[in-house]
Amino acid sequence: MSFVKKIWKNRQVEHAGRVLMIPTGTANEYDVTRSEGEVTVAGDMFNEETMNDLEDRIDRGIGDAVSDTIAAREKVEQDVQIVGQTKTQVEQTASVVARDKTQTEDYRDQAKEYRDQAAGYAGAATYSFMVDSEGFLCLHYKPDSN
Repeated sequence: MSFVKKIWKNRQVEHAGRVLMIPTGTANEYDVTRSEGEVTVAGDMFNEETMNDLEDRIDRGIGDAVSDTIAAREKVEQDVQIVGQTKTQVEQTASVVARDKTQTEDYRDQAKEYRDQAAGYAGAATYSFMVDSEGFLCLHYKPDSN
């Protein structure tokens, strides 16, 4: 829970600051009491209870802020760890992709060599087709003897 702000109210009276001076019986000595007239808003008292409440609310607010800061730091540390793991996974995947790309290029190069060899063999051979006695189509391949 964060700091809870209190809305303070001023005391509102009919005659603000007016006092009644009552002689005590001793020369130049008086008892002074408020004589403010009608009180329209009692207002918040400036006393031990309200000041201690203010201190307690500030203390709780600071404690909550510290707790929230620690929790946020722990979350950031977890997120940094996850980002590091993700980075490692991406780097590993990139390495596999690069390896696969190289293998694919090697296979393509080998396929071209085989095609070229086959074309060379095809030019140096004689082919013929015939139907055998059972009705199957047969391919006869005779390499060139050169």
